[in-house]
Amino acid sequence: MRFTLGDSVGKGLQAAAAAEEASALVRREAGRGLPPGEVLGRLNTALAGASPSMDPVFCSALHGVAEIGEGPGCRLTVRLANAGHLPALVVRSDGRLERLYPTGPLAGILPGAEFGTTGSVLEEGDLLLCYTDGLLDAQCEGGRLGEGPVVAAARAHAGRPPEELVGALARTLSAPGVMACDDVAVLALRPAAA
Repeated sequence: MRFTLGDSVGKGLQAAAAAEEASALVRREAGRGLPPGEVLGRLNTALAGASPSMDPVFCSALHGVAEIGEGPGCRLTVRLANAGHLPALVVRSDGRLERLYPTGPLAGILPGAEFGTTGSVLEEGDLLLCYTDGLLDAQCEGGRLGEGPVVAAARAHAGRPPEELVGALARTLSAPGVMACDDVAVLALRPAAA
């Protein structure tokens, strides 16, 4: 299974058009079975080579592959490349967190940039959580929501189905006094119980 999450830098029609173009390119290149780093490398090349008559277009993106593990138990091996996107969180069933940091710059900034691959093995009860900055940038009474409530929700829902964590994050965004100022996308996946 392949998965992608991204966010274009900027707002308006040009950013929306760039996001749609980037999405189509990633789907096409991923469909060829390329490794995650190569998929983002091709996205970077396309964005960095955009017409000089257009404003520069950049985006953060992560693209990964999740494969069901061999042997007994419930295991999912995740490999991903990250072009300047927020770190993906690995939430262990006991509440421990690991961050899978970016493996390259924002796509479109540096022509010829290379994107490494990172990853993790998810055991039963673990999950991978990825999200866009719109989640952290939501405004609340104290200013910006930030990573604290996301990490707290992830720890509180450790070992639980991913849809419960996504629901908790949605409730956080719809709480009185909280206002999302940007689009929000959340992706959570875990190994399926045997």
